[in-house]
Amino acid sequence: NYLKTGETFRVDVPLTEILPIGELPNNLKHHNVHVDTYGVLQIGNKMIYLAGENNGEQHEDSEDGWKSFQKISRFKGTYKDWQELIKRDKLKVKNFKKFNTLGYYLIVVPHNIKRKDRYHYIIGEFESQTGIKLKNIDYIDWRSLFFNNQ
Repeated sequence: NYLKTGETFRVDVPLTEILPIGELPNNLKHHNVHVDTYGVLQIGNKMIYLAGENNGEQHEDSEDGWKSFQKISRFKGTYKDWQELIKRDKLKVKNFKKFNTLGYYLIVVPHNIKRKDRYHYIIGEFESQTGIKLKNIDYIDWRSLFFNNQ
């Protein structure tokens, strides 16, 4: 188990609790701007601050993404609201990349990754982003990487 002692993955964690708030753009400082999951891992002597997003189709910058956003918002969300969502998604990724050298990483799982493939996708993204090869990991339910099952 790579989770830091006493840590669990938390759900719906505001970015202001993860990244240095002074460095965040104003539209990411709102308490409703969050990541789906967040946990602190310790691998060797390196601390990894790992966030995860499971993006639904509404997060896709496409006609299908817009249609999905309309359905989810029960047609109350405007096109501008949806574009703001897309913009925030891109800014989240950009801001985590900005702090990669300090151990902050964001893994975004797109909606089109099949459930059976998510575990390998997440591990692959983790290894690609961090440069850390995970060894001796038994297969686990991918949700346990991103959701606290307690």
